[in-house]
Amino acid sequence: MKKEKLAVVLASGVNHDGSLPLHAQRKVNKVSEFYKKKMVNKILFSTGATHRGLSEHLESEAMRAEAIRQGIPADKIVCEIMSRDTFGNAVFSRALYIDPKGIKEFMVITSVFHMPKTKLLFDYVFPKKQGFKITYVEVSDRGLDSKELKLRIAHERYSCRFYKKEILPAIESGDIKSLVVWHLEKNPSHTLVKIDQFKKFEKYIKKHFPGNPLY
Repeated sequence: MKKEKLAVVLASGVNHDGSLPLHAQRKVNKVSEFYKKKMVNKILFSTGATHRGLSEHLESEAMRAEAIRQGIPADKIVCEIMSRDTFGNAVFSRALYIDPKGIKEFMVITSVFHMPKTKLLFDYVFPKKQGFKITYVEVSDRGLDSKELKLRIAHERYSCRFYKKEILPAIESGDIKSLVVWHLEKNPSHTLVKIDQFKKFEKYIKKHFPGNPLY
């Protein structure tokens, strides 16, 4: 059997008309390049519709459509549509695809501004002690609105501190059953009920980063 060389591509929004914003388009371009160079032979686009209701379109499906347009065969693409945030990208990619397929080594593609949080959470869900090896690939932030990019970077920085202090200490690294249960029972993007930690997080963001496009 041919070894599966998987790339997990994190979605990052979709326009109201179903088209991809610049940073999402660049991720599809990058994984298409890798596929054509035979660096990957399977692509997992991760994220469903955003829990913030910015569009009715599924983000991963929009990326899949663009990848097919660029010549990638449909049977080489899978979509994970359960997740609503970066932590969920890691958890549900593992629970629904990576563990069932027995994959231990794979690539993760996302934007430069999003990479610190991505590494933090993916390394927590896929710890080296369990034999996982992840190659992280960044795509450029160039061309994004400078004000929006500044807000996103600040948001990501605070978000990392928040996860380290408020969320991760309560869940064992790599315990996929506990991670899935936490998402389904406590992650407000799934429960639609905000626990105290997330209320503090949102309050801080709104106070210090007014006009943040994520809120």
